[in-house]
Amino acid sequence: MRALGPLGAVHLRSSEATGRRFYDLASKLIETQNETGCWLIINDRVDVAASVGAKGIQLASHSLRVHQARAVAPNIPIGISIHSVEEAVAAESDGAAWCVAGTVFETPTHEHQPGARIPFIVDVAHAGNKSHYSKPREHMGLRQFAAPVGRQTHSVTILIHLREKHG
Repeated sequence: MRALGPLGAVHLRSSEATGRRFYDLASKLIETQNETGCWLIINDRVDVAASVGAKGIQLASHSLRVHQARAVAPNIPIGISIHSVEEAVAAESDGAAWCVAGTVFETPTHEHQPGARIPFIVDVAHAGNKSHYSKPREHMGLRQFAAPVGRQTHSVTILIHLREKHG
């Protein structure tokens, strides 16, 4: 988070951690978020994100919908994972602040799903509301790293975070 600074984001996710363990991890990372300005994005756990003061929430297809999460955490930007152009268009109309498109490249966590590759990202970008792209913007890249640790695979996602240029 220190290396990424205020233009970065770190996505905290776990399908196996207990609620208490997940909260403890988020609480530790929130200190670094506050020191560096790097966003802590909490996956799926809207309650934890609101409780610790995360700068963002990432929803999955099995999560609450954007409007439901917003009812719990009205001041936290919310992103959603998408796997088709149709899901991207729906996320935009539902008020998602960003989308994480997957699965773009093959990963050990999705062994039987081929990567959609870069054309999928291009299709998603072209399907969006063109008014969102009318102003000059700066952005970071998107990288997803998945590394097997023992019998489990852990992944870290650094989100694309778009900001309008100021000045």
